Amino acid sequence: MEQIRNKIDLLYRENKLEEAYTYLLDCFEQAMIQKDDLLVLGILSELLGYYRVHAMFDLGNKMAKNALQLLNNMKMEDTIIAATTYLNIATLYRAQKHNQEAYDLFIKCMHIYNHTLDEQDERYIALYNNMSLALHELNDLDTALEYATKALSLLLESNTNQTYIAITKTNIAQVYFSMNNLDEGVLMLEGAIELFIQYDPTSPHYNAALASLAQSYYIQKDYTNSLRIYEDVMNNIQKKYGKNADYESVKSNYEFIKTHLNNRGFGMQLCFDYYQEFARPMLENNFPSLLEHMAIGLIGFGSECLGFDDELSRDHDFGPSFCIFLPKVIYDVHHKQLQAAYDQLPTTYQGYTRITSEQGHGRVGVLCIEDYVYSMIGTLDLSTINWFSFDESNVLALTNGELWLDHEGMLTKVRKTLQYYPSDVRLKKLVKSIAKMAQSGQYNYARCLARNDLVAANFALTEFMKETISCIYLLNKVYQPFYKWSYQGLRRLPILHELASDIQSLLIIENEDKIEVIENICIRIVKELQHQNLTTQHDAFLQEHVNGIMKLIKDKSIQRMHIMEG
Repeated sequence: MEQIRNKIDLLYRENKLEEAYTYLLDCFEQAMIQKDDLLVLGILSELLGYYRVHAMFDLGNKMAKNALQLLNNMKMEDTIIAATTYLNIATLYRAQKHNQEAYDLFIKCMHIYNHTLDEQDERYIALYNNMSLALHELNDLDTALEYATKALSLLLESNTNQTYIAITKTNIAQVYFSMNNLDEGVLMLEGAIELFIQYDPTSPHYNAALASLAQSYYIQKDYTNSLRIYEDVMNNIQKKYGKNADYESVKSNYEFIKTHLNNRGFGMQLCFDYYQEFARPMLENNFPSLLEHMAIGLIGFGSECLGFDDELSRDHDFGPSFCIFLPKVIYDVHHKQLQAAYDQLPTTYQGYTRITSEQGHGRVGVLCIEDYVYSMIGTLDLSTINWFSFDESNVLALTNGELWLDHEGMLTKVRKTLQYYPSDVRLKKLVKSIAKMAQSGQYNYARCLARNDLVAANFALTEFMKETISCIYLLNKVYQPFYKWSYQGLRRLPILHELASDIQSLLIIENEDKIEVIENICIRIVKELQHQNLTTQHDAFLQEHVNGIMKLIKDKSIQRMHIMEG
């Protein structure tokens, strides 16, 4: 087996993948002829890795079944050889998004390790890393971080291969991103990339690190750099492995961002061009010493900040404009001078003149960062945010749009912190939405019709539609905009956007037919809950999924909230 692994490693290093596969199959056939069960088992483990990397899942699952049967026949289910086999099968399952099945096998592997190996044994490293990845997909982020951190601790103590340290740091960065802790994630990721460049720039895991870097740029709304890196990753994967599952995953992210960038609204592009042509030269010439304190861009409540502007929305509070944000200590001294210079810029650009409504004052021009943030969320202490206390559309206004410049980074840091709800908050809001969907749509609507109370029935239907839209935004991990843009935004979301037509149909079809549409919507919601590993139930009645999701919440104070709160 050692000779076989050495030969395989050599072929892999020479990028002779087909030759490696053929060699493994030949060895497998010879081992079967010789009835050498241990050798068969070892070769099966190697084949499982090949099938996983090349997304040949049907063959891989067949081989996994054979390996488990062989372990049973040999009565070796509690041996180190079995642990290695469980680990390889689990990674195959994880590649297919069968994360619960994978995690169950990882636990079996860990039990064997615990009564067989020293607690500092390096074999724990691969196990902990893989357990972390599965837990990440299962949305158990705290435990995922715990196992990845254990793996990193063992690696640093053993002073082992630097590539493994880089892989583990990448895994930890991804967990931090899911926790909305962008700063810690980027810090960990930068360390990983530095190690890959120095020690193993050809490693396939380097692509995962780069993909995470692209994700961090996307979170920061730096779409150009995000796309550039995703393109590099796709090219790297395709050259070495072809268009496998990893390639398709990266491509999906790339195309989503590409679509988002192509949908940059007319108003945002107009304002950016205006800034580049007139404002930027003015600021660089007249206020060079203040530039390092400025955050410049266009964010807020305007339709152009969401990319929703159209002919109807351009009759007020629209046109050439932008925001200059300053820290309060700078704002108090210089805002009048800066605002006067801002007011001297051309008022008409590309045929558009901004007409400011009575409600539109203070949306553009020179603004104080602290005052702006406080007006949106009612606090400046980002370490003690009450995520249930502020209006969702306000947080969206603070985090939407684009910043074209932020040397000091003060506003960018706020936007990163508020990028999306923490996991437990999101889960609680999701519980509230699906509980209200069940109450209003699946239960009360039909009962109100049976009583011939059409007013109450329409109240129930409106509540169901409102909560369904909220639920879809939560499943997409995207803040929901002000109600007049919620439906339009829904149609642009990557997950469940197809339900937009069903929601609209509830306004026009016969009352009795609406019951079936409501049920179909709920069935699709359940399937997505299952896909995101938020439920194991199959019942179409959404109320049946509430308790299971509540149990995923780690924060005890949030877990104690009533299901209708959030």
